[in-house]
Amino acid sequence: MLESETNFLRTRSQIIDERGSFSKLFGQSSTGKITFDSHLTQVNYVKNNFARTLRGLHYQVDEFSETKIIHCIKGSVWDVIVDVRKSSPTYREWIGHKLSASNMNFMTVPQGFAHGYITLEDDSELLYFSDKEFSIKHERGIIWDDPNIDIKWPLEPLIISHKDQNWPTLLDAPE
Repeated sequence: MLESETNFLRTRSQIIDERGSFSKLFGQSSTGKITFDSHLTQVNYVKNNFARTLRGLHYQVDEFSETKIIHCIKGSVWDVIVDVRKSSPTYREWIGHKLSASNMNFMTVPQGFAHGYITLEDDSELLYFSDKEFSIKHERGIIWDDPNIDIKWPLEPLIISHKDQNWPTLLDAPE
């Protein structure tokens, strides 16, 4: 398991007054720990209808390798990243954390890491911020229960797409 959790998990701060609250998720003037190699190019909204829905593990390669920030805006998920960089000392290591609307945590997914999550409750919604556009040609994935990684998922998934059920193991994944 990845040891340096502080490089990936963040909790957003907020300013609260009589109007409600304000939180900054990302800014170009960030402290440097949450940075994009280029400009923010894509924001995705994901709605999951049911608890125990699993999405992932996904990543992109070559010039479409991306940095992402994942934020849960409704409900809760258990979010996972896996180091898929073969030359890395943390290759095949993973980290997982609960992201929810109430705990205000968000995950940074660096380039060279796969990402996935399982919903912990019905009607969970997420925002993904990415520095690269999606490219189906550069899309890769790893099977969610790869024994070479041994992720400790908190729940057994009930809903997984056909594509996500058929990804190869990390050791069999194409470059």
